[in-house]
Amino acid sequence: WEDDKEVKECSGCHSKFSFINRKHHCRVCGKIFCANCVNNTVKLSIANQTLAPNGVPAKVCNCCY
Repeated sequence: WEDDKEVKECSGCHSKFSFINRKHHCRVCGKIFCANCVNNTVKLSIANQTLAPNGVPAKVCNCCY
């Protein structure tokens, strides 16, 4: 899980973060992305963050989708 304080740009498109361009963690790999690069949704188990048909919806990056 990447630390918010350490990451200054999106792991996908390398855009700089700001008050408008906010940070979002991918719920699978833990990297930090902008909203445009973490716009896929999958269902994950709450217990261990693995794919689960009856899990909760979670935002993930393009690589983890």
